[in-house]
Amino acid sequence: MPHGAVIDLRVLGPVHVLVEGAPAPSELLWKKHLALLVYLAMAERPVSREHLVGMLWADKPDAAARHSLNEALRVLRRVTGAESLAGTGGQLTMTAGTVTLDTVRFVEAESAGRWEEAAGLVVGPFLEGFGVPDASGFEDWLAAERARWSHRSAAALAHHAQELYRAGRLTDAIEVGTRALHVSPHADAALGVVMRSLAVSGNRAAAIELHDRHASVMRESLGTSPGRDIEALLARIREGHLTRPDAPAVETAGAVALPLVGRTGFLERLSTLGARVARDAQCGIGIVLGDEGCGKTRLLTEVTSRLRLDGWTVLETSAVPGDQAGAWGTFLALARQAATIPGVGGAHPEAIRTFVERFDVWSEHYRGIGTGSSMAIEPALRDVLFASLEESPMVVVLDDAHWMDHESLRAISLWFREFTGRPLLCLLSATTSLVTEDIDYLRSRVGRDMEGEVITLGPLSSADLGELVRTQLPDWSPVEVERLVRRLATDSAGIPLLATLLLSAVTEGLQPEGGAWPAPMQTLDQSLPVDLPDGVVAALRVRFHRLGADSRTLLGILGIVEGRLEESEAADLTEWPLDRVHATFDALERSRWITGDTRGYAIAGRIVREVISRDMVTPGQRRRILARRSPEAPSPPAG
Repeated sequence: MPHGAVIDLRVLGPVHVLVEGAPAPSELLWKKHLALLVYLAMAERPVSREHLVGMLWADKPDAAARHSLNEALRVLRRVTGAESLAGTGGQLTMTAGTVTLDTVRFVEAESAGRWEEAAGLVVGPFLEGFGVPDASGFEDWLAAERARWSHRSAAALAHHAQELYRAGRLTDAIEVGTRALHVSPHADAALGVVMRSLAVSGNRAAAIELHDRHASVMRESLGTSPGRDIEALLARIREGHLTRPDAPAVETAGAVALPLVGRTGFLERLSTLGARVARDAQCGIGIVLGDEGCGKTRLLTEVTSRLRLDGWTVLETSAVPGDQAGAWGTFLALARQAATIPGVGGAHPEAIRTFVERFDVWSEHYRGIGTGSSMAIEPALRDVLFASLEESPMVVVLDDAHWMDHESLRAISLWFREFTGRPLLCLLSATTSLVTEDIDYLRSRVGRDMEGEVITLGPLSSADLGELVRTQLPDWSPVEVERLVRRLATDSAGIPLLATLLLSAVTEGLQPEGGAWPAPMQTLDQSLPVDLPDGVVAALRVRFHRLGADSRTLLGILGIVEGRLEESEAADLTEWPLDRVHATFDALERSRWITGDTRGYAIAGRIVREVISRDMVTPGQRRRILARRSPEAPSPPAG
């Protein structure tokens, strides 16, 4: 072995030794030789020969024990070089640079808070499976080190699992958290993050089973039980209600079961905002913007599910167009829910009477309080929320906030003054093309006098779609995945709702013996292996009917004609002035219904065009448009 050979020693898990990148010679791996190497490599100061003899060879006569130590040192020097061990006055120390230790790299990453790096170094408990039964001194040291490193390793793994959980990578969080529990079965932080990840992913039964199993282990091994935080988490998981019961079916059907992709950074930003609000007892606001079908509701649901598990009180509602007809419509929807939230009994009686008069659920809970309140809706709701905030942090979720009434939306901006020193988070979502002046006002204040985040969701990228496909079709080759990704991108235009619904339907329709779809050389031509999913059709119909009349007219024309449509031709077909055509095309392009270039405009996403052409255009409209476009040609048959 050349002089100065370097040993790579890994002890955070089963012991692993490499010498200059190659497997260690067998004699170095003899138990006591390996124990000596580990002990000297980890020693923070010189170690006496007498100490080493007593630790590893106390069962032998003195002369034999010293001979065994000298033989072990000879093997070590032969492997690593004569200068690898320094010894003066009977003291031994490992020369710097002789051994590289995973524990050193771990401490560096741990100190810098690089939890992914630290977690990647942990394979299992310290020196897992290793022991020297006839060396009691070494076994005592090993037990102490194993306890110390197991605690630190599990903590690092739990930190990284928490990072993954906040980013929405639930499968990875469960895997890393489970590794932490393998290293230290009594790590409450790891147990908590795995339970949360299982619950949020929809597997409440597995979360409860995990808790019960580890509680049993703790009782048997330590005579203790999980801490109060874990027991409180268990109670919240047992209660359920982690997602909105009134979430629109078209937003969730078939899509929620798929993993959250392309949004993990946004999820982490909103989760971190919530953590700051709770930690600093302050108000915060998160505004999520995007086109219809871009996953705004899904993102809010993911954030809210996590806050529920952390003990937050949740009030949530979806605004509807009718809310704009009168004042305080959205606040009344929130107030109806607030009857049963914690701490309401501490509100002013006048505030409670305000809602007892309006809602049966309030009168059922506060029968003896009477009626006849003179308090207005906004101050009454504010008083109720203030009382509840004495009990726990609160998140108010306002989906489709573009439909909120002016009074409710404007009042929210006052909460940042009224609720100073209270942990209140407000989450709003709005469709980009429908954003109101009131929402723009709130956006303008974020980062100036309001703590918060403004997030804009766009279409899924090819990389996002690739991640989605690989989670559903893990056995497919990269080439097969790439073909399906290109087809999904073309058909759905990257709209998350359409892409996830389409992928679910496609994967369910694939036959195991049929091979990957689409077939080679037919990526954009081969028909779907299933009928167009009902969820896709329903989602597009809802989106289409929410458009204005001009937008529906132009989309209908684009669904009929082949190729791209120029603005001048659109003006001829609609008999509109060009400025009206320009304004309508601009609105459709901003909301990503269409794409435009120098050749004209076309509908974004082939499935979108197919649904519009098939379901949104009457036979009479089709005949008239085609007749205007080709007046010399005979009228085509209807259909």
